[in-house]
Amino acid sequence: MTAPDEPLLEVRGLTKVFGGRRRFGGGSPEVVAVRDASLAIARGDCLGLVGESGSGKSTLADCVAGLSVPTRGEVRYGGEVVNAPGRRPQLPRAHGVTVVFQDPFSSLNPRRTVGSVLAEILSVHRLRPREAVQGRVEELLDRVGLAADVADRRPDRLSGGQRQRVAIARALAFEPALMVADEIVSALDVSVQAQILNLLADLRDELGLTVLFITHDLAVVRQLCNRVAVMNLGVIVEIDDTESVLAAPSHPYTQELLRAVPRLHAPSASGSA
Repeated sequence: MTAPDEPLLEVRGLTKVFGGRRRFGGGSPEVVAVRDASLAIARGDCLGLVGESGSGKSTLADCVAGLSVPTRGEVRYGGEVVNAPGRRPQLPRAHGVTVVFQDPFSSLNPRRTVGSVLAEILSVHRLRPREAVQGRVEELLDRVGLAADVADRRPDRLSGGQRQRVAIARALAFEPALMVADEIVSALDVSVQAQILNLLADLRDELGLTVLFITHDLAVVRQLCNRVAVMNLGVIVEIDDTESVLAAPSHPYTQELLRAVPRLHAPSASGSA
């Protein structure tokens, strides 16, 4: 049980190294994907983890979600160590951590209807008794803004935004306290991005959902995240309240990321009308 002043999620000194093993008399170079990363997320907060492709943010997310074991350091959930070197990740799925990935089409079975996918999760993991499964499927679809008849469709009959909503519904089936959202709006157009971000904000407010939001785009952070951590080359170079970071970034890398955000109007040249 998490104490009132204790973070729901805490990452302490986490390092993840790939490679470095000798093979056939040779060796592969070590790649340090994440180096000595530490962060904490309070219950009900949304932390944006921002960085360019290859910065290490998805590797860190994989360690948080129990999909990868750190080389050094640890992940704590509810005050307990759930992922550390030399041990199998122990994340409580039904009431713990779920993940929503960037491409829902690749993670949804193209031969199965949406309703059957959700129903299988509820049944296999015994999240609802058999007689309550259909009602829960309809409830999950409604929660993410989808009509009940979407249950009868296959993924190829849905738009990108609808598929991402299904992926979120699938994650919500486990009634998680923490959702790891890994680049879930990067493949969507701007209007659909805004709808998905609004949905996550509503889920955070209505369900008390805690969110680790992975993105390469600082422009989407302000809409959803109350805190932001910036990663560069595997290192968290800056972490603070979102407004503080966006208004006065202290690290040169964060300053460069902000300069790269597209603006509707470019600054006027000096002396021009």
